[in-house]
Amino acid sequence: MKQISLPVLVLFMYFAAGDNCVWAQQLPIEKYTVEDGLISNFISAMYQDSRGYLWIGSDDGFSIYDGAVFENYNKETSEFAFRNVFEFLESRLNKGRMWISAEGGVSYVENGKFTNFRLHNRTAEKYVRIVIEDEDGTLWCQDGDYVYGITGAEIRKDTTNKELLTLFYHKSIGDSLVYGLTSDTHTFRMFRVQDGRFAPVPTPNPSRTSIGIPSVDNENNVWIPNPDSSLVRFSTHASARRYSVGSLGKINSVNWDSEGNFWGRFSDGFRKCTLRNDSIHVLQTIPRGLIGREMVLTLIDSENSLWFILLGHGIAKLDHSGFRIEFLLHETTFQSTVDQQGHIWIGLVNGLTEIWRGNQQQWLQKRHNKTSQWPGSHVRTIVFDSLQRMILTYEELNAGLFTIKRSPGDSSNIQFTSTLRKAGIQEEMFGVCDLVDSKRRLWSSKLDTVLICSMEQQPAVLRTITQKDGLPPGLIVTIYEDRESNFWFGYLYEGIYVLPRENILQGNGKGFTEAVGAPVGGIRAFYQDRKGTLWIGTRYDGLYSYANGAFHRYSLSDGLPGIQISSIVEDYEGRLWVQTSKGICFKSDESPVLFHHVPEIVHDEGILFLRNDSLLVLVTSSKVVIFDPHKRFTNTKPPSIYIRNVLVNGALRDISEELEFSHDENNCQIEFAGVSLRDGKAMRYQYKIANLQTNWSQPTLQRTLWLASLQPGDYTIHIRAINPYEIASLTPAVLRFKILLPFWRRWWFLVSSGLIVSGSVFLLFLWRTNRLKREQQIQRESARRLIELQERERKRIAGEIHDSLGQDFLVILNRANMALKANERQKQVQQLQEISSVAEHSIEEARVLAYNLSPYHLEQVGLTAALRSLIENVASTTKISFSHQLDTIDNVLSKEVEVNVFRIIQECVNNIIKHSEAAMASIEIQRYDDSIEIYVRDDGKGFVINSDTTGDIQKGFGLFGLRERLGSIHGEMEIRSSEGKGTALNFSIPIH
Repeated sequence: MKQISLPVLVLFMYFAAGDNCVWAQQLPIEKYTVEDGLISNFISAMYQDSRGYLWIGSDDGFSIYDGAVFENYNKETSEFAFRNVFEFLESRLNKGRMWISAEGGVSYVENGKFTNFRLHNRTAEKYVRIVIEDEDGTLWCQDGDYVYGITGAEIRKDTTNKELLTLFYHKSIGDSLVYGLTSDTHTFRMFRVQDGRFAPVPTPNPSRTSIGIPSVDNENNVWIPNPDSSLVRFSTHASARRYSVGSLGKINSVNWDSEGNFWGRFSDGFRKCTLRNDSIHVLQTIPRGLIGREMVLTLIDSENSLWFILLGHGIAKLDHSGFRIEFLLHETTFQSTVDQQGHIWIGLVNGLTEIWRGNQQQWLQKRHNKTSQWPGSHVRTIVFDSLQRMILTYEELNAGLFTIKRSPGDSSNIQFTSTLRKAGIQEEMFGVCDLVDSKRRLWSSKLDTVLICSMEQQPAVLRTITQKDGLPPGLIVTIYEDRESNFWFGYLYEGIYVLPRENILQGNGKGFTEAVGAPVGGIRAFYQDRKGTLWIGTRYDGLYSYANGAFHRYSLSDGLPGIQISSIVEDYEGRLWVQTSKGICFKSDESPVLFHHVPEIVHDEGILFLRNDSLLVLVTSSKVVIFDPHKRFTNTKPPSIYIRNVLVNGALRDISEELEFSHDENNCQIEFAGVSLRDGKAMRYQYKIANLQTNWSQPTLQRTLWLASLQPGDYTIHIRAINPYEIASLTPAVLRFKILLPFWRRWWFLVSSGLIVSGSVFLLFLWRTNRLKREQQIQRESARRLIELQERERKRIAGEIHDSLGQDFLVILNRANMALKANERQKQVQQLQEISSVAEHSIEEARVLAYNLSPYHLEQVGLTAALRSLIENVASTTKISFSHQLDTIDNVLSKEVEVNVFRIIQECVNNIIKHSEAAMASIEIQRYDDSIEIYVRDDGKGFVINSDTTGDIQKGFGLFGLRERLGSIHGEMEIRSSEGKGTALNFSIPIH
C-alpha cells in the first residue's frame, strides 16, 4: 500500500482548509507523473540544489529533474540503498554532495557515487530526518527515538540532545541554527549547534495554539504564521516583529521567492505579497479553488515557479515568471476586444463576457446578459470610440451604441443608447469588420462596399465607397488605420488595397499585386510597429512586412510555429508578437534569430491584444490567456550548463578525474544539460572546440555531442545553453581531455628508433662494405683459379695429346721411314699394317679427347642416354662398381643447362675414381615438376668438411668447379661426408 510521508501530511493538514470551488478561471499548471518520466506518483519531498536541479523524493527512490528529463534512482537501478525518501540537504562544505534521508538511514551522492549509512535494523524501520550539517561537516539526523551524528564514515548515537526529538517539523538555517515546531503544543523552538551540542535559543511564542508552518526568507529571518491573522518575523540578531495581514484572513504558510516576495496561503486562496514601508502589500491574488486542496506548495524555485506536491498524483508547476492566467469559456464566442481601461470583452450569444482586474490585483469575470433593448442576439463585432462608447454589430444586420460606466476595480455598467439604423444608416450596410478611426469615424465593410459614419453626438453617414470609387471587388475581412492615417483593406481573395488619407472621401486608392511581392489573398491582420514597418498576417501564406516600398515574406524557416496568422501586436518594449495557428511567437531586434516560439503560453489559434498596462491578452475559442511579457523577460536569467557524462568508445568515464585517453580511444560522446525548470525542454545548445573553431556552432536541441576519429592532442570543448529568449549561459561548461600519441609517435620512441635505425644503417653499411670486399676477393680468387684451372686444363690436354697422340704420331713416322727404307715388299706391308694399327688407335684417342672436351652426342642421343653411356663406359674401365637409376630428363632443360648437368656428373665420376678409394658408387636422377634432383654417393674414405679440406679439394677442379657450374644454372648443392663413411652429394636444378 502506498503511503504519504510525514512532512507532506503535516503540510497537508495546514493547507487543506476550505472548500474547493469550481471556477471558470484556471491557472497554467503543468503536472508531472510517471507517464512523464517521474519515478513515482507518491512524492514526499522536493529540493532545488545550487546548480538548479530539482531533487524529488518518493516512496520508490528519487528523481533529478533538469527541466527536460527526469533521471531516476532507486534500489534496483542504482547503488542507492533505500526506498522511501524523506528529505534532501546539499552539503555546504563538500560541493556537489547531496544528503538524502530515507526510511532506515541516510545516504549521500557525490559525482554519481553513493555512500549509504543504515542507522538501524528493525522490522519496521522509521523515517530518518535530517537536522543539520554543522560547521565541522557532521551531519545530524534523528528518527524520533535517537539523534545520530555522521562524521566521515563514522556513525554515533547521541543521547545528550533529546530536546531535538520533541520537534515534529524542523529546518536548518546555515550550519548553526535549527528551528521547528514541537509535536505536542506546536510551539516554535530554535537551537544553536556548537561542538556537537544543541543549545536552545530564546524565541517568541506568537501563540499557544496551533501556528502555521515557519519559513526562512532570503536574509535568514524566520517568519511564523500566527492564527490571529499576522506574521511574526524573528531573527537571532534583532527583536521579533509582528505584521498584521488585516482583512486578508488567516495565513497558514509562506514561501519566499528569489525577489524577496512571498506567497502566502490564506483561508480564501493564495496571495503574492511584498513588504513595503513595513507593511504587507498584495501583488497578486489566486482565489481559493484554483489551487486544489490536494496541492501542497513545497518549493519556489530560482526562476520563481511554484512547485506543488499532488498527494498521490505526482507534482505540479505553476510558472508565474510571465504571469499567465487563463479563463475558460464555455460558450460559443464571436468577436473580442480590449477597451482603453484594459477590460476584456468577448461577444457571446445573447450577451457579453467582461474580464478585468480587481482592486486586490485579482482577476474577475462577469457575464452581461442581453436585454430587450439590445438590437440583436449574435454579436459580430465590438469596437470602442474615444468617448469610451461601445458599438456592437450583430448578425441580424444591425448595430447598437452603448455607454459604459464603471468604478475603479468594478465591472462595467452597460447602458443601451440607440441603434445606428435610427441615424439613417441602412441595415444592409453592417458587415464583416468594423473600425473606429482616430477621428471617431466608424468604418464598416460588407462585400465590396465600405461605409464611413460620423460617431459624434449624433451618428451620420459620411461616405459610401464602392467599386465606382476604385474599390476592388471582393470580400473585405479587415480594415486598419496606420500612423499616417492611411487605411488598409485586407481581402479574402483579392489581396491588399490602401486608401491614402488625402483620398479618403474621394476614393481612388492603390492595390498591390503578386508582381511586387505582396500577398495575393487571405489577409487577416495588419499592424504598424514603432519603426513604421507594416506587418501583414495571412491565412495560409505566413507573415509579410512592408517597408520602404518593398514586401518581405516570413515563414516556418524564419521561426514561425505556423503560417496561419490571426493577429499581430507590439509590446511596450518593442517586441513584435504574432499569433499563429500553432501558437504564439515574438520577434526582438536584439536577437539574431527572427522569431521565437513561446510554447508555454497557448497552442490554439486566437486574437491577440495589448492592454494599457502592457499585458498581452489572447482570446481563443475556448479560453482567455493573460500574459505579462515584461516579467517573462525580466525574470529570465542565463541558463546554467553542466556536463553529465562522457563516454569513450562506448564506456563511461569518470569526469571528476583528469581525462587522458589512448590513441585508439578516439570516439567521444559528451552528454550535457542546460538546467532551467522553466525552459528546459526548449533549451538549445552550442559548442566550440578551442584552437579548431573560433565561432560557436549552430544552435541545436541535441543534448549529446559526438566526436569521432579524434587525432592525438589536447582538446578543450566549450558548451553553452541558450534559452528561448536568446539568453546564453554566462559560464559555458568546459571539458578538457588529452588523447595520447601512440607509442611509436612519442619522442622517446622516435629518438630510440632514430638511434636504432642509424646504428642499423651504419652496421648495414659495414656489412655491405665487407660483403662487397669479400665478393671482390672471391671474384678475384675465382678469376685467378679459373685462369689456373684453364692453364691446368690446357696442360692436361697438351699432356694427353703429347702422351697419346704425339707418341702415336711418332710411331707412325718411324714406321713410315722404316717402310721407305725396306727393300722387301713383305717388310713394307708389315710396316704399313703397323702404321694402320697405330693410326686407328690415334683416331680413337682423338675421339675420346674430343668427347671429353665437348660431348657432341648429347644432341644425337639426348642427355639421359649420354649420362647412361658415360657411367657404363667408366664402370667398364675401373674396379669401382657403378650403379645408376636415371629418370628421363630429355628436352626438359636448355642446351646450356644440359651440358652443365653432364659436366657435373662427369666431374663427380672422375672425383670418385681419383679420390674416393670406393668399392661401390651410385648415381640417381629424379625428375619433379619444378626441379631435377641428382644424388651421387660412394662408400669411399670420405673427408671432414672444413675450410682446410675444402681448400685442399678446391685446389683441383673438384668442388669449386661444381659450385661454379651450379651457380651459373641457379642450382644448389649439399655435401655430406665424414672420414671412413663415404660421401653423398645432392644437387637440385630448377626447371624454368
